[in-house]
Amino acid sequence: MVHSYTMLTINADEHPLMRLFHKPADEKRMVAILPSDRYQDWLEVSAEHSKEFMRAYRGWQLPHLKARFQFERHDLVR
Repeated sequence: MVHSYTMLTINADEHPLMRLFHKPADEKRMVAILPSDRYQDWLEVSAEHSKEFMRAYRGWQLPHLKARFQFERHDLVR
């Protein structure tokens, strides 16, 4: 048995966190994160429908940023 993996990346020029990890002139990239409840869907999807999985997580969806974005939203509501 051979264990392997692939990391699919998507453009992150506008992502609030990931755009900070590259030089200003370089294209910003981030790994496409597949939610655990979509694993089986990914394994069964046809090639023509696979692009629906290639979405950036919003900043508030990344656990380590959740508190920061909740604070910023609260601050904007006041």
